[in-house]
Amino acid sequence: MTSAVNVEHPDIDLQVEFLCIDTSNLWRNRLGNIAKDYNLSRLELRIIVFIGRYPSIRQADLASIMEVEPQSLTRALESMEKKQWIFKGNDEKDKRAKCLNLTPDGQKKLQENLAMSEKIRPKILQNISLEEKNNMVKILSSIKENLKEI
Repeated sequence: MTSAVNVEHPDIDLQVEFLCIDTSNLWRNRLGNIAKDYNLSRLELRIIVFIGRYPSIRQADLASIMEVEPQSLTRALESMEKKQWIFKGNDEKDKRAKCLNLTPDGQKKLQENLAMSEKIRPKILQNISLEEKNNMVKILSSIKENLKEI
């Protein structure tokens, strides 16, 4: 069901806020539902993607970037370590800290995730021109930066 967006709406800022949040949640939920077919929870999916994007990331930094409670992350990481998808190594700068990396099985899961995402992304972004996508990237990047400053 497609709903028309009223750009003349008196509370356009509020409409932008809700559309961003709703769209992000919907997209994440769709990916989470597909992840189940790959025996991944939504959290595990996100963890694998973030560790793949930021190899050797410290656990505290991962929790911060993902905006999850460290306790939730710890349980998920322990489970993923048992499944041999990730391993914890020593941080060269801080011997007390542990760095997270993907194992070969974790790399395989990451590639499955990327392939899964590639299957639905074209459907999600259909009928959106390259120019509109470029504008969306600029706008969302600005919103992200503004949020970081708050």
